[in-house]
Amino acid sequence: MRVVTASLSIICGLNGIPIGVSTHYSSMMTNPPGQDPPYVPNQGQPPAGGGYPPPQGQPFGPGYPAYPPPTGHPAPHGHPGAYPPPPGYPSPPSYPRPQGYGAPQGYGPAQGYPPYAGPGGWAPPPNDPLIPGDFSGWFSRVMSVTGQNFGRLALLQVIAAVVLSILVAILGLLSGLGDSGMGYDTSGGGLTREFDPSAEAPSLAGMMASSILFGLAYLVCMFAVLAPTFVASVYLVVRNAAGESAAIPDALRFAGRRAGPAIGWGLLVGFLIALGCFLFFLPGIYLGTVLGGSWIGVVALERKGIGRCFTLVNPRFFPTLGRMAVYGVLSFVVFWGIFIVMQLLNQGSGSVLSFVLSIVVGVPVAVLGTAMLVVTYAELRGREQGGLSTATLAQELNR
Repeated sequence: MRVVTASLSIICGLNGIPIGVSTHYSSMMTNPPGQDPPYVPNQGQPPAGGGYPPPQGQPFGPGYPAYPPPTGHPAPHGHPGAYPPPPGYPSPPSYPRPQGYGAPQGYGPAQGYPPYAGPGGWAPPPNDPLIPGDFSGWFSRVMSVTGQNFGRLALLQVIAAVVLSILVAILGLLSGLGDSGMGYDTSGGGLTREFDPSAEAPSLAGMMASSILFGLAYLVCMFAVLAPTFVASVYLVVRNAAGESAAIPDALRFAGRRAGPAIGWGLLVGFLIALGCFLFFLPGIYLGTVLGGSWIGVVALERKGIGRCFTLVNPRFFPTLGRMAVYGVLSFVVFWGIFIVMQLLNQGSGSVLSFVLSIVVGVPVAVLGTAMLVVTYAELRGREQGGLSTATLAQELNR
């Protein structure tokens, strides 16, 4: 029987049949029928005592302890239930549980960059007298600036109106329009241009040339007077809003230093707006909003050209258009009201009554317009440069 068993083992090994199967077969051959074969170690069943056999190829028997079954991942060192480190290695130190961290300290904005306004968008400086956060804040600041600076701004506008009237009168006398069928009548208490029927009828070309020259000369005189007046007004408004002393002589000296650029850029602004209105009107609205809403602040405070107006206003074009429209409607109503009153009283445009009425009604409108321009410009600057304040604008005046 042993010879048969050995032969079977050799045959099974040569044919690729597991030795355990052949051994089991041989056991069946050596055990009586009806009895289970004896247990052979490392044959697919765990040993007694719950242990696991050693890795395959290692001896198993007395003197070799059974491996305990795994009970999960060991806990980290320093905590209950942790396994000791291997022999020869020092125990790692136990680190205390970190304490709760307090709220992080706020960091100021990096130099040269505006502060982050948060997910809600841009936020104006709190309680700034010139920089609003919305239309309601814009309107309230315009009214506040008008009330706080009305006396000095009105005086500047009166001076400008008187000077401009004198220049226009001199310009009319020097233009030679009286030779083209136009004369001047003083019977109504003022200097009024009237058509002279006794004069020789003017030619159409001569009238057009004279009108164009007179219009250009009038435009130059107007900006030569009004541009420095607006620069001086910006000086008064900004310094007063910043809590600094501001007097009219100081404002006039500041305007004198900026008179050249203000007049030059002002003439170009007026020409571009007029040209835009002539070209299908819509370009005039665009240029009037961009240039009219910011050029005086750009020239007076930043001391730059009107190209800067486009980069400043374009991101906020429609809000700026709305603010300009509010003032435009008000001015339109006021000046048309003056014209209607003068027509009802049968007074010419050069009469004393016309001049007085223009001063009484027009000066408050001009003061309101100055406040509107300064606040609109301050809002545009504030939205472009986060953290900008009225104090920063006042410092720019001292450059």
